[in-house]
Amino acid sequence: MPEHRIPSRHRSGTAFRLLTLALGTCMAVAACPSPIRGDDPPGADGAGGRQPAPLPTELPTALPTGAGECEKTAARPEDCRIARMVRSIESYWTGYFQRRGGRAYRPARAVLFERRVRSPCGVATGSVGPFYCPRNERVYLYRTFFDTLERDFAAAGGALAQAYVIAHEYGHHAQNLLGEMGSSSEGSLGEELQADCYGGVWAKYAVNTRFFPRPFTEADIRRSFESAEQVGRKTIDLDPRGESDSEWSSRPDRGSFDERRQWFTTGYESGDPARCAVPGRRA
Repeated sequence: MPEHRIPSRHRSGTAFRLLTLALGTCMAVAACPSPIRGDDPPGADGAGGRQPAPLPTELPTALPTGAGECEKTAARPEDCRIARMVRSIESYWTGYFQRRGGRAYRPARAVLFERRVRSPCGVATGSVGPFYCPRNERVYLYRTFFDTLERDFAAAGGALAQAYVIAHEYGHHAQNLLGEMGSSSEGSLGEELQADCYGGVWAKYAVNTRFFPRPFTEADIRRSFESAEQVGRKTIDLDPRGESDSEWSSRPDRGSFDERRQWFTTGYESGDPARCAVPGRRA
């Protein structure tokens, strides 16, 4: 596959919500538009007539190994599917850091939330979706997105789409540990596409280790991205202007659907994080 250069566009305005697949990835408070902020939105804890959001669930660091054991002990059996994806992704990055030498990989705990969640990066609602917070090295996953993929798109690439979204967020964690966050003079766009590429690198590993039973075709990848796009449109809240801050809006200051799929495919076909380098990196 021809090598692609990440476009050198700089994001501005309401900012790229640092989202994977029409959701959001908040890497720093300054990069996060509302509703990622230090204060709760009105009524966030039940005041003003709103019901409090369910408490977030932090996935365990280790899963029971016996068949069906996780499903017996998890707060929600479907969380086990996400936890297995997280375990595979972290297994890849642990091995990569070991082979690379130097700094060891630090695991990032995954937190599943509904409606809103508080983190050191601020308070996030469904309008942000999944995001990574470097201040506590946690990946926050929006349940509604994953539930909808499982319910409505399981036969149309939903499993790969779920895995891609998670792998993208853990790609931001790898960027953080590697010192790549904020290292591009081109702004967040390059970092987002690099995380897409990192997601593809993990997908190659997942196939090689039989986490997925067979290699993915170009059609598989296309269907998965289309599923994620549709679910993002259904599950992401609108902003006060009645608009979505989805990165699938094809605006020139946002990564396009084709760019995201292209960079995921670059990572998947190469299996090499070096092919995901961000241009314009500052020394």
